[in-house]
Amino acid sequence: TCSGGSATNYAITYVAGTVTVTKAALTITASSPTVVYGASAPSITASYVGLLNGDLSTVVTGQSCSTAYTAASAVGSNPATSCSGGSATNYAITYVAGTVTVSKAALRTTPRCTKP
Repeated sequence: TCSGGSATNYAITYVAGTVTVTKAALTITASSPTVVYGASAPSITASYVGLLNGDLSTVVTGQSCSTAYTAASAVGSNPATSCSGGSATNYAITYVAGTVTVSKAALRTTPRCTKP
């Protein structure tokens, strides 16, 4: 608000204004772990970029993270990971998916040789 002004030739009237505060952008990215072929599903966690004013990730509620990975997923970078369902009063949330990279499992064999 404004007040206290004076002008010789004017009668001053003050009108209150408003301040509109929009939600801040918050990007939540699902982790991208590496596992060995046949391993159990890894825990997927979220990382946060854009938290302001000392806010912690706990301002986001209702969020869950998951993966499509199974122990039978092929070697390579394939099953997606994701986080979703969260909300935060002061933030507009954007989600970024991750991947699970599956590396080859060690295979040890013993050669079987026969004499001719």
